[in-house]
Amino acid sequence: MTREWEETRYILGYRYDLISFAGSRAVAQEVANAAAKTHTPTSFDAVGQGPVIVTATADIDLAAKLVAHDKLSNAGQHLPSINHIYCDPDIHSDFVETLAFWCDTFMAEIIVEHKMMEEAGFDSLADALARSRGTVGY
Repeated sequence: MTREWEETRYILGYRYDLISFAGSRAVAQEVANAAAKTHTPTSFDAVGQGPVIVTATADIDLAAKLVAHDKLSNAGQHLPSINHIYCDPDIHSDFVETLAFWCDTFMAEIIVEHKMMEEAGFDSLADALARSRGTVGY
């Protein structure tokens, strides 16, 4: 579900057959505590790594299109979801340019109805980017 935390707490106050959750440890603890109060069984999915490897012989357009689609569908909130890309240096520039094209194309079709990231997540990402030795390509 995609809700504000206050609404989520309210919804978690009810008994369900099963609550299945994938996400952060902090939210998982909140979900587990709420589920325990109503004796609701839970299933937690450990969020893993979702790398993409783009080789020099890859179809750059197709790879970029698939990556953009994965990251932008359901606000990237599905598992497994791509969280980093390893790209052959010989095609890196072309891949980044093509990925930006597909991101722009898909974003033009998306209606954002909810926040994609809470402030704490945004701050964490901004901090990681500030400490990065890499280049933000888009």
